[in-house]
Amino acid sequence: MSKKQVTSEMRDQLRSPFPNEAYQAIESKPYLTTLKAMYVTERLNDVFGLGRWTIEFNIIEKTPENIVLQGEFISFDFDIHVPKQFGGHALNRKGMELADAYKSAVTDCQSKISSYLEIGIDMFKGLIKLPNQQKRPTNTQQNQTTQRKRPANNQQNQTTQRKRPANNQQKKQRKQVLNEKHKDFSKSTQYLINGGTLAELRKRFIIDKRVEKLLSTYIGVDTKVIDIKDNKEILTDTHKDFTKCVEYLAESGSIEELRKRFKIDKLVQKGLENAAADLIFLHWHQEQQKKQG
Repeated sequence: MSKKQVTSEMRDQLRSPFPNEAYQAIESKPYLTTLKAMYVTERLNDVFGLGRWTIEFNIIEKTPENIVLQGEFISFDFDIHVPKQFGGHALNRKGMELADAYKSAVTDCQSKISSYLEIGIDMFKGLIKLPNQQKRPTNTQQNQTTQRKRPANNQQNQTTQRKRPANNQQKKQRKQVLNEKHKDFSKSTQYLINGGTLAELRKRFIIDKRVEKLLSTYIGVDTKVIDIKDNKEILTDTHKDFTKCVEYLAESGSIEELRKRFKIDKLVQKGLENAAADLIFLHWHQEQQKKQG
């Protein structure tokens, strides 16, 4: 039995706005907004039918620190395909049970899948602002926060007069070995997701090839791409311009042109091409409906 095609009315229903109470600030990044999971589930039930859709999950990586899942959306009645997405969560948070961590990883993955279905599209475009929500910190503010207060000249002179360890010994004391058990591992992965470079991390940590591969798995980006020294942004499925890039490709744009602005690895390129193909099909289907109507 062949599956039904997604109609323009269904698309309008998927992307229809939510009430203000459906949104909340992300706890770890209060300047970003997310959609409460139950509103996403309800929208999927309304459009595809209660019990007529599912998301199949596979565990990609599990360490004492983190869990990473891959999810695939499946509709039993409609011919619709979206790229497989990833979700993750920390396992070492104080007071968190293992089941809650898995549930949070599933919710994270479902949220990313919903973005391809245009659920909460205004939020992903950055058009939703919550009352009294914090603003994204600027580079200047971040530098001011991270910079340590320098001692006065007299105090600095007194400090330099103290006996210092040899340079090699000093470097060894400052540099730590980064692995999945390190307390700053989650912060390091988030730093890379936000556009940081592996080269900068190596200034602080010792990172072997195994950990480098593990970082690639968590963030969904080849760490070799991150080491490129230029001003390009790393394009991921959560980037604010990801939807625009999909629309650009659907309008006969090219990956080569996108690479002039973004760093795009093979996984993201495949996601872009799949999403663009789906968008082209939806546009064609809408045109056919208009002709028949």
